[in-house]
Amino acid sequence: MMYKGKFAKYYDDIYGNKDYIGESKILEKYCNLDRVLDVGCGTGAHLQKLYKKGRVLHGLDVSEDMISIAKEKFKDNKDVSLYNLDVTTFEEMVDLPKFTTVISMFNVVNHVLHRQQIGGFFESCSNLLEDGGTFIFDCFNEDAVKKEKPQPYVRGVASQIAGASYRITSTPTFNEGTASLKLENEVDVYNLDEVVDQFTYRLDHIIWSQRFFKELIKKHQMKVEKILSNEEDKEATVENYKIRFICKK
Repeated sequence: MMYKGKFAKYYDDIYGNKDYIGESKILEKYCNLDRVLDVGCGTGAHLQKLYKKGRVLHGLDVSEDMISIAKEKFKDNKDVSLYNLDVTTFEEMVDLPKFTTVISMFNVVNHVLHRQQIGGFFESCSNLLEDGGTFIFDCFNEDAVKKEKPQPYVRGVASQIAGASYRITSTPTFNEGTASLKLENEVDVYNLDEVVDQFTYRLDHIIWSQRFFKELIKKHQMKVEKILSNEEDKEATVENYKIRFICKK
């Protein structure tokens, strides 16, 4: 389990500057958001931005720690349902009307590490989607990753709490032959100039190719409508490290 413990605890603060509003505007533009399933919803940040009265939102995450945080956010909202399940198990266990939109954001698909599992992932997403519905996911762009291989870096992140900040040291290991990308991260948590906490976490990815994604999308009765840059509402290029697929069933 990658998203747990202190990483889950600090997650919302570390990613407080992520452009959830901009990403939600893209979803508003391309999707019918009456009934939304967020696969890999984490702490529920996208669901928070998408929620409007009358919409029915469901979120799944395999991390018990992350989904617990999401449940606390929505504990008084009966229109949002959250499950500590993967999408295949959710499809098998939960009997609900099909969704107008299925989303899977922040490169969740790259955390599905085996071909059989990613095939089941796409199959379940399609099965849960109504005819004419939209499936949107984002991911690493294999072409960009191979062109500009991941390098070690250190970044500072401002906290939403006055005087607090983070120093994150990331060390990637990319195997082009297996398309495996491992990110080892060390985090120092600061209050002013004093380190008050430390932790490590590792994120494992497979950098699936666009060609493979397109095969899965077609196999499971969907079609690709657009492939966009993950930074803006423009067609993706080889330079874009992250990209967004917009698919229709």
